[in-house]
Amino acid sequence: MNVNSSDMDQPISLTFPIMDVLGKDLDLSPYFFGVEVNATDHSVKFLKVIGIQFRANLPDNWDKYDLQNYERGLTAYFQNEMRSDLLNIYAFSLTYTSDEIVRTGLTIFPFLAVGFTIMSIFSVVTIFYSSMRMGQIKFLTFLFGYFTTTRSFLNS
Repeated sequence: MNVNSSDMDQPISLTFPIMDVLGKDLDLSPYFFGVEVNATDHSVKFLKVIGIQFRANLPDNWDKYDLQNYERGLTAYFQNEMRSDLLNIYAFSLTYTSDEIVRTGLTIFPFLAVGFTIMSIFSVVTIFYSSMRMGQIKFLTFLFGYFTTTRSFLNS
């Protein structure tokens, strides 16, 4: 294909950052990442990532749960069923991202519980020790140490 040709025999001219399609210029820079171009004709030699957005209007009878199921199904198709030797496809959507955040949060929950326990023990012991040294020890000292940890834990 002659890259600089503008006649209708060559309907596509794949140059970067501007591509010519049927006589119309299309800016590729928002979608192509890691591009290497030929120095002579600015044609694409290597491309690392292509970002593609699919946009569509929802059918009238769909609600947000139907949309979430569709997005999950689309992501599952690209992760599990679509196989290619040339392409690695990663599908992202708002539903997929929120599912991953929930999954990650559940994964780190045991670490949060262990961290909270260690912080509570340290806080109660240090407040107990300082109140014992000052002669101000009471039962509320233990609760004060625990709630100090709870307050700082909930702030983050």
